[in-house]
Amino acid sequence: MRGLGRDFYRIRPYEPGDSARHIDWKSSAHTGLPHIREFSRDEQGVVEIFLDRRTEAGNSRTFEITVERCAFLVSHLGSGDSSVFFGSQGFTLGAAGEEEFYVILKYLALVEPLIAVTSGLGTESHFKASRARIVFSSRPDQFQDTQWAGAFFVDSAE
Repeated sequence: MRGLGRDFYRIRPYEPGDSARHIDWKSSAHTGLPHIREFSRDEQGVVEIFLDRRTEAGNSRTFEITVERCAFLVSHLGSGDSSVFFGSQGFTLGAAGEEEFYVILKYLALVEPLIAVTSGLGTESHFKASRARIVFSSRPDQFQDTQWAGAFFVDSAE
């Protein structure tokens, strides 16, 4: 689709209001009429984020740091044109508009850790079309044999 990206889309005749910086001088010289070079819109893919709430007793500060980092990313993505599919144990939501991003941020403000849970309770991916997959977890080794194996992992120690 046509947009403000970097990849070439097409050359078309000049229309009033077009920017002079997009004039294709070679085509304009060849035809004798000004032509504009258009570019394709960069695809805005969906970013899938998973917050693993499982933590060990006594690690509440580590969990808080992880949640803060996750909230920062969600907030940053929400201020742009990105779409997010957010998941955690007991919560999933797709966000494309400001209201959905606020629902996710409210969830992150109130979320509590799951202490002494050893299973992968709710760690499966529900969304298959994401361009980027990010997992916030203190236990990245437990995702090796799951659908998240190729994701980028963020640990509170990083």
